[in-house]
Amino acid sequence: MSLQPKIKVLSQDATLYSSITVKDDTGTYDAGTNPGGFGTPNPLTTDVQKMYLQEEYMGDDTPGVFEEVDKLGMLADGVLWEHPFREGVTKLNYLIGFNVGLITALKGNLYVTLSNADTLLLDCTHIEIDGTIYQLDGTKPATSTQAFLTTPVLADYVDVNGYKFYSGYTYTLWNEQGKMDLVHDIANVSCTSIACGAIELEYLMVRYRFYLSSNYYYSLQNYSKAHNLAVMLSPELSHSNCVTC
Repeated sequence: MSLQPKIKVLSQDATLYSSITVKDDTGTYDAGTNPGGFGTPNPLTTDVQKMYLQEEYMGDDTPGVFEEVDKLGMLADGVLWEHPFREGVTKLNYLIGFNVGLITALKGNLYVTLSNADTLLLDCTHIEIDGTIYQLDGTKPATSTQAFLTTPVLADYVDVNGYKFYSGYTYTLWNEQGKMDLVHDIANVSCTSIACGAIELEYLMVRYRFYLSSNYYYSLQNYSKAHNLAVMLSPELSHSNCVTC
């Protein structure tokens, strides 16, 4: 089995939604318990050249850009990634990159030329050429001389050193702003009993159930339902960010 990157979320900025602390959680190779870990027959941590993070908000069709993060920090105690997040569920995509040798590609083509591409890029998901990351086309297996891309090459590259990437991901739930807005409204509601017949109080109970349910479905890995509940709870409600459950 090839390297299978894993990422662990250590903490989230629940107040400003402006950062997250994460670390690599791939672990050491073990044939029985962790066949996707670092170490023979997989690459070593000392072979890692680059690491990237990308946010993919569940309510958007277009993921964010890949941002490079400190590889030594990721492999040690983790890094603080400063990035804006929104209410709902965000998928964190994680790339670990290694040298792959010299690559040649021409502008507009949907493939690159690389010796032993089928072996070198086995189970890889992306390559980088001259600072640009391209996604490999998983529907077209690489040959001994070529690898295929999902988007056209942006420039001419001749014998340019490239990097190959293995990918992993995790999910994060952001619903604290909705919770705090709810707490604020509870503190300011005039009626404190359902017996009063207060519509406002009944609505607060519905919102509270949204909060509890978003956490519950997130724990069950039903991310679409958790996302929709968190979005509905958000003080900045936008139904356009909901997804199909």
